[in-house]
Amino acid sequence: MTKIKKLVQYIRYLLLIILIIIICGCILSDKSKEQYLPYNKYVAMEEIRRDHGDIIEGNYDYPREASPANLFDYGNASKYIIANKSLKAMHCFYHENDTPEHMSIEPISVSGVYAYPYRCISGAIIQDIDQNGTIYLMYNNDSITLKVGERWLSPVTSTWIENASYSNGTYRVKYTTRWSIENRGIFNKV
Repeated sequence: MTKIKKLVQYIRYLLLIILIIIICGCILSDKSKEQYLPYNKYVAMEEIRRDHGDIIEGNYDYPREASPANLFDYGNASKYIIANKSLKAMHCFYHENDTPEHMSIEPISVSGVYAYPYRCISGAIIQDIDQNGTIYLMYNNDSITLKVGERWLSPVTSTWIENASYSNGTYRVKYTTRWSIENRGIFNKV
């Protein structure tokens, strides 16, 4: 009889431990609804590939041309993507070209972020967005937190040198590429 009592007591302890583990798991993994971005809101974010060139040899004597930037309408996601209940962010991608000859920023694409994780073009990964619109990213195993209005700038990701010429001579340009991601704010879904 003592062996059966010990076995029953052992099973009770085992069930109690399993129950505690299940309850703790539910508590730790349950993110309250107040922590999520409301279903009728989304965050607009812009990601920019920045190619910047500096003359390292020679001269370029003409004034630099500048093209006006055509930016996406961050407050009107439905103009570009499906703005349904699962939309969490509008991801706008631009290419900025800053050379001795000209400066331009071109809108390239708009994507909807409907689930996490979401991989950006730079390789940054959106892990989450909270109720305040703060974006939580990972880039090369580094955690990045972007509150509304904040911008992150990557280290230089590539460097190259090009030779160029114009009517008055030749010059060499050293180019670098960096990425930036900016949290443009919380907007209402229309």
